[in-house]
Amino acid sequence: MGLRVFLLPLPHHVAGLFVYVEALSGCVGVNINHPSERRRWTMAHEYAHYLATRDRAEVTPVTQRRQQPESERFADAFAANFLMPRSGLSRRFHELKRSKDGKVTPATLVQLAHAYGVSVQAITLRLEDLRLVPPGTWDKLRDNDFQPRAAARMLGLEPSEQRADALPLHYQLLAVQLYADAEITETQLARYLNTDIVGARRAYQELTETGDVSEDGSPQVVDLAEASG
Repeated sequence: MGLRVFLLPLPHHVAGLFVYVEALSGCVGVNINHPSERRRWTMAHEYAHYLATRDRAEVTPVTQRRQQPESERFADAFAANFLMPRSGLSRRFHELKRSKDGKVTPATLVQLAHAYGVSVQAITLRLEDLRLVPPGTWDKLRDNDFQPRAAARMLGLEPSEQRADALPLHYQLLAVQLYADAEITETQLARYLNTDIVGARRAYQELTETGDVSEDGSPQVVDLAEASG
């Protein structure tokens, strides 16, 4: 969709932000200090703003559902449907329920959350919306001091923290291209890439080289900067 997603060190109470600029398309900022499942939700949330209200810049705070304006409630509803589609979630929920003799336990919620890469809170509220668990299920878990991460560890479900690039690949390629064309200095490249000189040189090498196969079938590395110049 042409979105530029930046992972930024934002205040803890800010989940993300969105702005649309004609020349750049949609730009999304996501709080790099938040857990991966929270970042995933924020990206889907900001994607909704891009689709529905791209003419308005948005800053998304971490708030309770009932306190949100209509545009934020819509974006959250979109994120829930995008990350946890009704049909697939319902099917997997009933499969887990049957495997536990028809019972829904906190372990069921933890397993589903892990499978969908979202928080236990998000999966539980989604199941409430789909009327698969009673309303207020999440509130009861929270009031009983339920610890989702501790429960996940007990079940052997460690969070899968994937490598997250703080800068969009397209942005990095533009910076590298400017450097290759001698339009910016190495110091400027390092600043654009939020790294030092050594990191900038490493990034330049990684982004301008690609694996290929020579005529005799042996692997070779092609320097894209040289090939284009």
